[in-house]
Amino acid sequence: MAAAKVGPTTANVALKKLYFLVLQEILLLHGNFVFEFGTTISYHFDTSFLRGGDKRTGDRVLKYVVSALTGRESTCGPNSLTHNVTVYDPLVVFGPGGCLADSGAEIQAPTFFSSELSPEVQQMKETIAGADAYIIVTPEYNHSIPPALSGLMGHFGGSCYKYKPCGIVTYSVGPWGGMRAAMALRPFLAELGALSASSLVGLPSVGDMLNEDGTPKDTENRMLKQLPAMLEQVEFLAMALKNQRDLVAQTAN
Repeated sequence: MAAAKVGPTTANVALKKLYFLVLQEILLLHGNFVFEFGTTISYHFDTSFLRGGDKRTGDRVLKYVVSALTGRESTCGPNSLTHNVTVYDPLVVFGPGGCLADSGAEIQAPTFFSSELSPEVQQMKETIAGADAYIIVTPEYNHSIPPALSGLMGHFGGSCYKYKPCGIVTYSVGPWGGMRAAMALRPFLAELGALSASSLVGLPSVGDMLNEDGTPKDTENRMLKQLPAMLEQVEFLAMALKNQRDLVAQTAN
C-alpha cells in the first residue's frame, strides 16, 4: 500500500498485519489493520490458534480486536485515524493450498534464502514488509511462543519488520491471560527489529469475557480497557517511525 507524504496536518501510514503479523496483514500472524490518520495506517497481525472451544477460542479474540480497530476513531496530533484490517492465519497459511504449505511451520524453505518465490509468497512478503505496524494475537504454548506463530514470522527476514511497532495481545482459557507468551515475544520481536509497545493486552478466561462473535459479555469489564491503551501507543509509534523512515528515504535520494 502506498503511503501519502506526511505533512504538518496530515499523514498516510500503512500498517500491515502479521499474523503477526495481524501479520491478518500482522502475523499470527492473525491480522492486518490499516489506520487512517487523515491518512492511512495498516496493521499487520499475527495470531496463532491452537485451542478448541467453539471452534477456536482465539477467533473470539481476533474478532474483538478487529472490531475495535475498524470501529475506532482517534487522533494523533493533528491527524485523524481510521483503520483497515487484514489477517494472516497459520491454519490457512500452512494448511492445504496455503502459500507456505510446502515449507511448513518448521521453515523448510525460509523466504529470505530464496530469490525465486511463488507469486503468493511474494505477495505475503510484500504485505509484511509494507506494514507500518503489527499486532500479534496469540495464546501461549508450553509457557512460550506457539511454534505456528514463530514459524510464520520466521519465514521472513528482519528487514521486513525493522523500525516498526508491534502490539501484543495474548489470551487464555485460564486465569493468566497468556502473559508468558507476551514476555517471550518481546526479545523475539526485538531481534526482528520490531519495537513492542510497552502496554500489553492479556485476556484471561476469554470464554467468560467474550461472546463467539467477539463482542464483550460485560462492556464494563476492566480487562477490556487494555486494548485502547495499547492501540494508542502503537498509533503514536507508527506515526513517529513512519515519519522518520520517510525522512531517511528522502535523504538517501
